Amino acid sequence: MEDFSKKITEKIKEEHILPDSKLKTHWRNYAFWVLFSLIILLGALFFSLIILNVSDLSPEIIRSLKLRNFFFLFFVTMPYLWMVLLAVAIFSGFMVFRKTKRGYRYSLLFIASIIALSVFAIGVLVNFSKINSRLEMDIPGPNNLVRPIVGRWQRPEDGLLGGEIIKIESAQSFLLKTQKGDNWKVFYSADTEIKRRVEMKEGEMVDIVGEKKGEYVFGASAIRQAPLGGPRARGMQK
Repeated sequence: MEDFSKKITEKIKEEHILPDSKLKTHWRNYAFWVLFSLIILLGALFFSLIILNVSDLSPEIIRSLKLRNFFFLFFVTMPYLWMVLLAVAIFSGFMVFRKTKRGYRYSLLFIASIIALSVFAIGVLVNFSKINSRLEMDIPGPNNLVRPIVGRWQRPEDGLLGGEIIKIESAQSFLLKTQKGDNWKVFYSADTEIKRRVEMKEGEMVDIVGEKKGEYVFGASAIRQAPLGGPRARGMQK
């Protein structure tokens, strides 16, 4: 046994054999962990965008809509793209984690719970930091796919209209320019619920709940300042 060990030692010295570095030996495992972390971050981002789009329907908006209309608009304008990408990210994260050096030791429920909690926690932090609201408006693509909030407020037939006030016509009416570039005449009265932060002036970005009264004529029952006023304004057609 001693002679055998001696021969191995001499062989190593003769051929100048050097041990592989730890990085070279475990690079595959490191790569899996890096990929897993990236997938978790992407999943959290998609989740934060879902939070952003759901939170757009604030309590005052829900109160102004009939219950049936609320559920209809919620499902029609639900950000399906983000939900699909979130599901893909979570599934991919699960598969990658199982491929890590110790991933096989954990139960399916444990892995799924860790991924879901990580995505949820980071997604909430991203939402509070407002990164998702800025990102949503900068992603290229059709509004109905990547910007559900914008599309949601372009449904006058369903009682939702949003855009920029371009002209105050009277004490009870103004002209509104939508994301599509259409000009609407909006009427409101003393019964209209106008949120405190709203300033009835040119350039103000507003979301309006009400009823379509005619061709490009809209009656407002509630008016609020658009949560994404700044970014949405940059996307307005001139």
